[in-house]
Amino acid sequence: MPRNTFIFLCFLSVLAALVVGVNIRSYLWPDQTQTAQIITATPTPVTLPSEKKISTFKSVDCGISFSYPASLTEKQEATKSAILLNPVDKSMSLLMACQKDIPRPPLVAGKIDSINIASSSANPIGYPAKRYHDSSQKDGSPIDTLIFAHPKNKMDVFIATVGFPLDEILTSLSVE
Repeated sequence: MPRNTFIFLCFLSVLAALVVGVNIRSYLWPDQTQTAQIITATPTPVTLPSEKKISTFKSVDCGISFSYPASLTEKQEATKSAILLNPVDKSMSLLMACQKDIPRPPLVAGKIDSINIASSSANPIGYPAKRYHDSSQKDGSPIDTLIFAHPKNKMDVFIATVGFPLDEILTSLSVE
């Protein structure tokens, strides 16, 4: 047997004997100097926000404004579009765009609602819109989409939320 192999096997044997010896000692003669310690936990006060923090988004080019959760930050904004993402939870986002003739998602009729949005004292009925309910093929998270024709600039407005309900946006949506 080569010399290096013999030395290596001797080293492994000594190491194994030490490990086995230590384990047998702790099993046969447990350390009796250990005493039970009582740990008391002090509760930390939790402060709950009195109201949900929100931010406001306004697009002069699209003629709309709405409130959204403050946890979203603007990742990208162009003249007629914006992407808002949650830096902590990447699955939570909001997309907004306006342009002529936005294509409608090809969903079954049961996943499309006809609603009225942005009612006000001047327009108590609001504006007609379509709400599309879908889910991500990747992870199944809900995707709510709103598409409507802006009454003044004649562009289609597209707002989509991923990971949180569109209702939070609809309650504050105003068409200017």
